Amino acid sequence: MGSAASKASRSYPKSAKPAWSGARTESLPKASQVKSKDIEKDAQDPHFLSNLSKLGAVRVDHHHVQPVRPSAPSNNVVRSRIRLEHAGRDDISAQTLSALLTHCKSAQTPRELESLVQKYGIDLNTFRKVATFINTPSINSATVIRTVNKDGQESQTMPAVWVEHNILKY
Repeated sequence: MGSAASKASRSYPKSAKPAWSGARTESLPKASQVKSKDIEKDAQDPHFLSNLSKLGAVRVDHHHVQPVRPSAPSNNVVRSRIRLEHAGRDDISAQTLSALLTHCKSAQTPRELESLVQKYGIDLNTFRKVATFINTPSINSATVIRTVNKDGQESQTMPAVWVEHNILKY
């Protein structure tokens, strides 16, 4: 295993990183329709010219290009969104339901609630049943916990609370 003296004398190179690491090389020239100096220089290289002549001219058949088709999962997402848009009156997406539940927290009167639910195209009785079991996160400002770490960065923890929709009881 070696003595401690030989280990202490070992030293690893502390040189800079190799030139190729992390550094970007020159970007390759782009295709051009006009002959530039670089194109003229390439034309003088016999190996390059030989390889180009072996390849031959580029042939593109534009009539047989097939359009890109979306994958099956993305098609399913699109189909279900279309189905939801054309579905029955009481069918809404989770995002729309979340927005409706959040807006209902600010409703002050049964009339406001009714107009809000109608705006979303939902039956009021159906919404009342759903809102009994589903809610959106709310934050009670008295439960916010502020902490400062040793670097001076502040973070906040805000436990979610269940806020009853008192207006739904009417």
